[in-house]
Amino acid sequence: HDKETGRDPRAILDIAIHPRDHSVVFLGTKSSGLWKSEDNGLSWASVNDSAGVLRQSADVYAIGVSSSSPDTLYLAVFQEKRGRVLKSEDRGASFHEILFVTEDGFGVFDLYVNPYNADHIIAVTGQGGVLESVNGGKTWSIKRWFSEAISDSIVHPEFPNEFFVVTSSGKLWKTFDGGKNWADLNKGLLNTMRDTRNKERYRDPFAAFRSGVAGRGSGIRHISPDPRVFSTLYL
Repeated sequence: HDKETGRDPRAILDIAIHPRDHSVVFLGTKSSGLWKSEDNGLSWASVNDSAGVLRQSADVYAIGVSSSSPDTLYLAVFQEKRGRVLKSEDRGASFHEILFVTEDGFGVFDLYVNPYNADHIIAVTGQGGVLESVNGGKTWSIKRWFSEAISDSIVHPEFPNEFFVVTSSGKLWKTFDGGKNWADLNKGLLNTMRDTRNKERYRDPFAAFRSGVAGRGSGIRHISPDPRVFSTLYL
């Protein structure tokens, strides 16, 4: 609850703790923008972007911050009908846009920021794109286009060339070489379901689960590695 405005976030989509000042916590919310606490979560305030780039009505799907540059903050947001990646270099006081999808209705649903290099970012989109920047978002390269939205991604904390992505129909893919080659990990793992007749519902990767198309255990929704042993993965 924001005491100054009386606003409450509708739903929490992501949580990030400042890597050096653990009393600072950020919340990404549904239709309520970015929220921040500076007292270990005892009180909260909606972030008011002084540059006016981040909307207080935005969906903030993912928050990325690097230990190498803790005042630099990246957001994967959906606002003004499109998914975007926003960047702040002053702990969230102001933002500027560094990426947007090329068509209305598609989002940016997850991002990775290298803990040792704040200029290295990987973003995944509702258009099926895996995009990478090594210069803080000035330029981007395409690592892979999938035929459906990507709902989740996990990058190895020590070897960023190794990462997994989950598509909206619940399929799991992995690359060992930074996206040059991909392994389909679904053979013999899951009997996934697809609905290729209606691409619209996969603009939001979670729509399939809400509608029941990919529900009832038919696919992967989220992946999480063991923080001590990355080769152990929970689905």
